[in-house]
Amino acid sequence: MTSSEPFPPPSGGLQDQPRGNDERALGQAVSSMRVLLQLSVVALIIVVACSNVFLFHQVRLLRRQAAELQAGCLEMAKAVGEYETNTVPLMERFVTDLRKVAERNPDFAATLAKYPLPPPKSTNAAPVTSVRPVSGGTAPLAPATGTRR
Repeated sequence: MTSSEPFPPPSGGLQDQPRGNDERALGQAVSSMRVLLQLSVVALIIVVACSNVFLFHQVRLLRRQAAELQAGCLEMAKAVGEYETNTVPLMERFVTDLRKVAERNPDFAATLAKYPLPPPKSTNAAPVTSVRPVSGGTAPLAPATGTRR
């Protein structure tokens, strides 16, 4: 054997039989490897099962929290809708009334000028004009443009 060769050459040909002691050691090594593999598989199954149980509980918790949040969101949406339909028009009407009073009373106008009010909301609606009824009933309605038939 030389120092440049990493492995020693085989000691004989194909006809050499392993000794009984080597065969027994090889069998023990294979059986111990088999036991280690089986233990590794069992440990892996236990870890996967525990992970699945943990994830199952997390999903249940998240679903419960999502249901609670959805109920809270519905309540808030209801409150916002009520605010927009009931409270906002009352506040706008109050601000309009304050401006009307300020137009008629200069003393109140000076007091109101100290508190900046939001500008009146402009709407894209056409101004309301008085229309005289057409003789013979109501006026015919023109068809809406851009509609499909």
